[in-house]
Amino acid sequence: MSQKGKLGEILIKLGFITQEHIEVALKIQQIQKKKLGEILKELGFVSPRELALALAYQANLEYINLEEYYPKKEALFLLTKRIATLYNALCVDIKGDTVLVVIDDPYDIRKQATLRNLLKNYKVKFAIAEPEAIVRAIEIYYTYYTNPLDKQFTEEILKPEPDIEKVVDLILNMAIYYNASDIHINPLSNVSFLFLRIDGILQPTAVIPYSLHGN
Repeated sequence: MSQKGKLGEILIKLGFITQEHIEVALKIQQIQKKKLGEILKELGFVSPRELALALAYQANLEYINLEEYYPKKEALFLLTKRIATLYNALCVDIKGDTVLVVIDDPYDIRKQATLRNLLKNYKVKFAIAEPEAIVRAIEIYYTYYTNPLDKQFTEEILKPEPDIEKVVDLILNMAIYYNASDIHINPLSNVSFLFLRIDGILQPTAVIPYSLHGN
């Protein structure tokens, strides 16, 4: 894996921070012994997305915005939810004999070796995303593909011409099924996330594709 320079230099090059930010973080690093990127993020000098972009650039890997990327079911279930959660890794695509796996640290060689072994029937290509985004995507997409009512919901919204009234009814039925107190829909550029408030906590429940946004 080739590197394009030190992380701090790359963050400066990309316009995310200044040299002064680096100097502050380096002083803290002498005491806390944490990774520079973690310190910069904790200080609020860089966002999780900026750090992930810089790490991807440094490691010469693709960055994937999981808010705009729709994992394929056949890729997702190459890893169980338990394994995906344990390693904070998400299989998002298969092309031929190659599976694309999103991870949060391009330099965790042990994790990569374990994932390659778990996916030994495939060539593994790694990409980078924010740790928080991977955690959220694991919850959203495994729920999306495995819950019974969600399956009906998925089948309906993926039809060429979905019945919007049925989609709404299914959302209401899911809310009743889970005894949810609130329904929240969070629209993004090409998908919307459906959340239900269950026992006072917003839970990811389903994903609505862009094709339904205008309906």
